[in-house]
Amino acid sequence: MKVDLSNSGNMLDHLEVNVGFSADKSLKELVSSKVHNVSERAIMQFRMECRSFVQAVVSKLQEKSLTYTISRKLSCLDLKTVATESCEQNVAAFRVFARLLHEANRVDERDADAVISQYKKFLDDVVSTHKSVS
Repeated sequence: MKVDLSNSGNMLDHLEVNVGFSADKSLKELVSSKVHNVSERAIMQFRMECRSFVQAVVSKLQEKSLTYTISRKLSCLDLKTVATESCEQNVAAFRVFARLLHEANRVDERDADAVISQYKKFLDDVVSTHKSVS
């Protein structure tokens, strides 16, 4: 989340942009084909546009993640967070997560209570056991 996308030093060079196997194959065929007359410069521009697109998407995701509570509360599902935070902190975050899902009409309130209970049981049964082993 703290990566500065406006700093070009944090971006891949246009030659390193992965556009996928099929696109790479098609680009090579276009360059080698004399029929389509596609230049290396056009390919560089395509890769630069792909990089700009990814940059814009990631920037938007960063913006949304910082402003939406539900994104922040999803950390209670990250196993690293579950392992390092206290059980109470994880349950509190999960309660907020379940409440937000209910408010968005994604989860019925009875189901939310059941899911919270299951999450607590998971923390007690699985996480606590693995913390004591390590």
